[in-house]
Amino acid sequence: MSNQVSLMLSFIFLAFFIILSGEVISYQRTVAKTYAITSEIAVFIEKNGYEQQEIDDFDYMNYLDSFTVTSSIDTINNCVEYSIIATKQYNAFSQLYDYMSQEIICEMKVYRKE
Repeated sequence: MSNQVSLMLSFIFLAFFIILSGEVISYQRTVAKTYAITSEIAVFIEKNGYEQQEIDDFDYMNYLDSFTVTSSIDTINNCVEYSIIATKQYNAFSQLYDYMSQEIICEMKVYRKE
């Protein structure tokens, strides 16, 4: 009888582990995609400068929940500093791991000599 109880408990813990593993993989995939999109936009701004209309035309901008770019001019080095902030809301697919539902924020700075 104790073997059956321990076997049932081990299957329950195995099920929790499998669900947690899937949740972590999904979260990491969302974070990686958000960082990749933000990096691609940062490289575009570094090469071509900041034009809101051109960036809005990118297909993957629909993936992000919000996207802001602020710029400031560095008068000493004659550079423009672009601060890029992209956010994506992650929602856990299991109510057991609802604490993982949070906002992913990617912040990058790009310097461009103009």
